[in-house]
Amino acid sequence: MNQPLPKKRILFVDDEPNVLQALRRMLRGKRSVWDMAFIESGQKALDSLSHIHVDIVVSDLWMPYMDGAALLSEIRRRHPHIVRILFSGQSDMDVGVKFVDLAHQFLPKPCDSETLKRVLSQACALSDLVASEPIRKVLAQVKTLPSQPEVYAKLVAVLNSSVASTQDVGEIIAHEPAMTAKILQLVNSAFFGVSRTVTNPVDAVKMLGLETIKVLVLTYHVFAQFDDTVLRMFPLEWLWSHSIMVGMLAREICQREGLGNEAMESALIAGLLHDIGKLVLGLNFPEQYKKVVRLVEEKHFPYWTAEQTVFRTSHAEVGAYLLGIWGLPHTMVESITFHHNPKRCRETGFGPLTAVHVADCIEHFKFAGERTVGNFQIAEDYLERIGVESKLSSWYEIGDEVLRAAESEAFTSFP
Repeated sequence: MNQPLPKKRILFVDDEPNVLQALRRMLRGKRSVWDMAFIESGQKALDSLSHIHVDIVVSDLWMPYMDGAALLSEIRRRHPHIVRILFSGQSDMDVGVKFVDLAHQFLPKPCDSETLKRVLSQACALSDLVASEPIRKVLAQVKTLPSQPEVYAKLVAVLNSSVASTQDVGEIIAHEPAMTAKILQLVNSAFFGVSRTVTNPVDAVKMLGLETIKVLVLTYHVFAQFDDTVLRMFPLEWLWSHSIMVGMLAREICQREGLGNEAMESALIAGLLHDIGKLVLGLNFPEQYKKVVRLVEEKHFPYWTAEQTVFRTSHAEVGAYLLGIWGLPHTMVESITFHHNPKRCRETGFGPLTAVHVADCIEHFKFAGERTVGNFQIAEDYLERIGVESKLSSWYEIGDEVLRAAESEAFTSFP
């Protein structure tokens, strides 16, 4: 019999007793699944953390003596495994850019009950994806992901020019998975006052505005360049070209199946980001990842199988965990988590996950050619279970069309 998972521990910190009391009442129904503590100062919170294990800290920003920023900074240093969430009644871009590296997510204050429960439930569920605490510690400290040097240089040049437009900047970011992940984390932060979930990087740039993007990129360096001397065995250019193609194909499959714009955008971005966990593992655990590469090259293991052998987790779970604690939408995180094994997902109908899984396999079969190592198999029993197995041949044909369009540069911009 499987042992029940231990309850997740969540610590709330706010200097206003009325706020803590309201949180107690709001979350009373979750006491059976979460252990919760409510503490009225940053220093007392740090004292508590020195002798109890906590999974998530939710702190107010403005508190006397030790504010939320100072508290989360110290937690990041002393307890890097903890997911850090900051909430504040002040929605201000200037404030947001200053604290962009301290918190994984920002919430408005007051925060409605459903939003708070959803964010905390997702953070708790994510911690079960990656069993290794050393890996979770590393992931909780990741501030940004490295971008292709030529794309980063192009973005900086455009931002420094006198004719930069949000469309130009958005399209550069939209073709770079690392930049896309970071800009979606930022735009969906409560500090930037955007009232809906944003899933398109071009829209994100337009909503944040050119001046804010300049500050984020040129002053706060929210994007970083890839240093290929750190990870010589990692073919970043190939990884990104594969990711872009999977995103394009997944979106096209969703469109042909009649899904709406939201599902199409989700499939596009999930496809773009589905392999980002490879980069995270390779950069932070280079020696172990060399063992992964050897297993792939010598024994023809698929990457995720080799990663499971070395890390007891794969890039799918690692990427989903990171993007989940950054607050990216659930549908995207789900598609990334299960893109190799969609049967494990509880969803039973065609959606972005199906499209990303199929697009990933088709890209490897049809386009990767000599780059492909390992055994990629479409989960035909899963397609049969959700009643779309007869569509597979037409999806291969769509793959041919997308390849021809990509070769003729018909696909050069995101919608």
